[in-house]
Amino acid sequence: MALLPSVLLTLSVAGLLQDDGTTEPNPLRPFLERHCLQCHGGDRPDAGLDLVGPSLEVLPAASAGAEVEPWSWVHERLADGTMPPLDEPRPDPAEVAAALELLEPFATLDDSVPVPLPAGPRRLTRRELRNAVEDLTGVRLDEDALPIETDLHALDVVASGSLTDDAWLEVWIDRVLEVADEAIALPEVERAVPQRFLLEELENPRGLGGRLPMTGAATASILVPRAGLYRVSGRAFADQAGDELARVAVVVDERVLDGVELTGEGPGAAAWVAAEVRLEEGPHRVGLAFLNDYFEPEAEDPGERDRNVTVTEVLLEGPLDARPATAFQRELLEAIDLRRRGEAAFPDLVRALTRRAWRRWPTQGEIDRLEDATRDAPSFEARARTVLAAVLASPHFLFVRPWEATDPGPAQVAERLALALWGSLPDRELLDVADRDRLRTPAQVRAQVRRMLADPRAERLAEGFVPQWLQLNRLASHRPDPERFPEFDDALRAEMVEEPIALFRDVLQEGLPVRALLTATTTAVGPRLAAHYGLDAEAPSADLGATPRRGLLGMAGPLTAASDPARTSPVLRGKWVLEALLGDPPPPPPPGVATLDETAPHDASLTIRERLEVHRTQPGCASCHAALDPLGFALERFDAIGRVRTGEVDDRGELPDGLVLDGPLGLARALADDPRFLAHLARTLATWSRGAVLTSDELLRLEALVENLGPEPSLHALIESILESALAPRAR
Repeated sequence: MALLPSVLLTLSVAGLLQDDGTTEPNPLRPFLERHCLQCHGGDRPDAGLDLVGPSLEVLPAASAGAEVEPWSWVHERLADGTMPPLDEPRPDPAEVAAALELLEPFATLDDSVPVPLPAGPRRLTRRELRNAVEDLTGVRLDEDALPIETDLHALDVVASGSLTDDAWLEVWIDRVLEVADEAIALPEVERAVPQRFLLEELENPRGLGGRLPMTGAATASILVPRAGLYRVSGRAFADQAGDELARVAVVVDERVLDGVELTGEGPGAAAWVAAEVRLEEGPHRVGLAFLNDYFEPEAEDPGERDRNVTVTEVLLEGPLDARPATAFQRELLEAIDLRRRGEAAFPDLVRALTRRAWRRWPTQGEIDRLEDATRDAPSFEARARTVLAAVLASPHFLFVRPWEATDPGPAQVAERLALALWGSLPDRELLDVADRDRLRTPAQVRAQVRRMLADPRAERLAEGFVPQWLQLNRLASHRPDPERFPEFDDALRAEMVEEPIALFRDVLQEGLPVRALLTATTTAVGPRLAAHYGLDAEAPSADLGATPRRGLLGMAGPLTAASDPARTSPVLRGKWVLEALLGDPPPPPPPGVATLDETAPHDASLTIRERLEVHRTQPGCASCHAALDPLGFALERFDAIGRVRTGEVDDRGELPDGLVLDGPLGLARALADDPRFLAHLARTLATWSRGAVLTSDELLRLEALVENLGPEPSLHALIESILESALAPRAR
């Protein structure tokens, strides 16, 4: 079990060092000798845990680095009842309570606290970059167009996968140039390369390309880069017949424009026909239509029997007009004096851009450098484009400032509030509040938190936090067996991810208690997931009262992600409950212990429960599986893609402390009453709000904060209190 070097309790908290620095004899030794050393000592201690040696003589301080590791493990195993093993004599409960009291200083030093990562500025995540660019410019950045980040931490806001090497920067600069082009329109016309289609590339109902032996159209599929004015033209010649000249017209989608006559005959008389038309961005079909077919096979002159048209090419040119100013562009120019659109107004534009994007006021030197770098641009708007690209490519935009825990400035508090709640930049009101020095007290921070949670952008808190907290990102690569589960597809997968996000959002916005995340009897599901559950696909929400589904534990997304492709996995589901919901992950299996499939008899008549019973006979397996398996067994009512199993299903589990879990409903009740659920959710939300692993001091303050909220805090109150505590400057 890896311990946090940075998560250290003070000596006064540990209470195990004398003033002169000497250590007391280990008061746990009698307990260890009676119940532990026969397995965790000698040449081959179980699970690699050796409690014999110097650590047996003295109990180190909780700040003694690696020496505390076994004591954190011992506390965890005693507390959850998995040690001593169930087949060994059980110690008296009073003995266990006394031992746990001695080990309490090590209680926070466990795997529920993530491994720390190097301190320093972190880069905005792909999710935050997308939100920030959209909120600043109105341009929707394709998150998938950015390099994938390495997930070294459960939450992307911790600077784990923020790789910013030359390759990443090269991709990012390409993206910001595209954003700048879309965000700011130039006054001069920007024509795209003409789209040209020759005779054989054209399409008509008879499959003859540009040849039109009867009334119809020869067209091509085009993609219009932006809304604007375009010229559609076609070159055609006629085989004339009858008493009229062949007539053709430009056709755009289903619309036929005014026709014209082709006055000559044969390829040598081919003529261009053109029309200017306003097109919306996106795909269209354009070409020429033959309007007046003529066919008289009995005509005396063979040359007068058939009138035909051949379209030799179709051309799209444009846009012919300058793009109108974008909403972002208009807002930006309104921030400066429009009557001074020349050089004198440019510093105001730079200041307005950088203030929002960099979350601080620029220095005069920064403004001067951006001015100097863009003086040769052909227009005011072209200069603005270059500045926008430079601002977005700057480290001042890309990186979050390191947190000043004792005295963060208002600008830094505003930045962290926006990242925590919106995954984006502060809005103008938040920046104005910071400029007026109104983010200095907990009450001021709380007022902004309440305002921001009421904003539609608060949807992003659920969208960003919930999939990471619940480990739903695993669903992206999970592939259930297509032969057993042919109904599983990407559409169903997407609705599986959205369901817990919607629950979190509803519990937050409706002021419901945190425990509602586990006990809710209604759910909002899309049509595919409703059908998957056997519910009414037309209803906006579904009543689950008559089903075994409750809250997060009854949702197909987590249940599917914690299954094997072909079957359920009580071990994976139990591990998910411990890790994601309780923050109490089991230790990794001891070296050399085989997996379930390698050790269980290959007997198709054995159930999963029976195979796990065989697996637990291996040395070193029983203690961990005693905590894992009952949680997973309680979810066996659901199959590997989260459907309710019909018929007889053994979904009971018994925890080491004797608590019997009667299926998923019993598990939901047990977890809702387990203080670890609220504590872990609070810890995860606090890490999210800070964008960093919490220190031991912060963990202790957080524990006190949760206690002060009482036994039934609302999710809204929990988030308010965490943000106020984590971000409000503390008295020095």
